[in-house]
Amino acid sequence: MIAKSLRDGDLVGTFGIPEGKGPCPGVLALGGGEGGIPEYLLQLLVLEGFACLALAYFATPDTQPALIEVPLVRVERGLRWMLAQPEV
Repeated sequence: MIAKSLRDGDLVGTFGIPEGKGPCPGVLALGGGEGGIPEYLLQLLVLEGFACLALAYFATPDTQPALIEVPLVRVERGLRWMLAQPEV
């Protein structure tokens, strides 16, 4: 697995792809109530042959601290970022 961090303002996550493959179908992974970056989902999906952006949407230093008023535009920006990657 090849992984790289994404830090662009409040767009925070980890992007992973399988080694030696591409382009791959892309999946945006959002975690549950624990917040942060759901890297456990990224690892599972990349092993199955997907490119994955594990996106944090709350509970990081760069996002809001609690699961309230999550700006949906952040999810859209994450999707657009992922689709712009040549591996997807």
